[in-house]
Amino acid sequence: MHLGLNAVRHFSHPQTHAFNTPYQLSKIPRRMLVQMEVFGGTSALADLPKDANITNHQVRHGDVLIFATDGVWDNLSPQDALTIVSRSMAKLGAWAEKDQVLEVSEDLQMLTQADGSHKADSNSLQAKLALAITKGAKEASLDTRRDGPFAKEVQKYYPDENWHGGKPDDIAAVVAVVTEDSMS
Repeated sequence: MHLGLNAVRHFSHPQTHAFNTPYQLSKIPRRMLVQMEVFGGTSALADLPKDANITNHQVRHGDVLIFATDGVWDNLSPQDALTIVSRSMAKLGAWAEKDQVLEVSEDLQMLTQADGSHKADSNSLQAKLALAITKGAKEASLDTRRDGPFAKEVQKYYPDENWHGGKPDDIAAVVAVVTEDSMS
């Protein structure tokens, strides 16, 4: 997902083989493939990087890129992710309101470098954003009253199923914050 100042600039549509069968970046050990063949199993769903959907984007200083597992996107809509990121960016001082207009803070580059050495760690802005996103997804996954994206898809494709709430699943996110090098 590509976010800008309070805007979803782009989000990729899920790459799936079928409903609830997302692409899986994996390498199946030869021993397991042989075992599957012996027992008459079909080929495993093992997708390669070349199978991924590739898009190109123009990014701007202050934009946020989120790369996450299906456990995040099954529980958070693009608007949910934008809300979490916007609140966090404002709270952490990366986006600030100036004359009633939201702008990228002059402190953005410093916030992305936890110790000022051009390195990021768990105190960096992007680490804090990843934590906020995964925390939001985890909370949504356990919420039985709020239908997330997965519940809405179940209701769409399988209306007789009575699925409501979130979907417990693997939840991981990597966040990149775009900064313009001030030395240029």
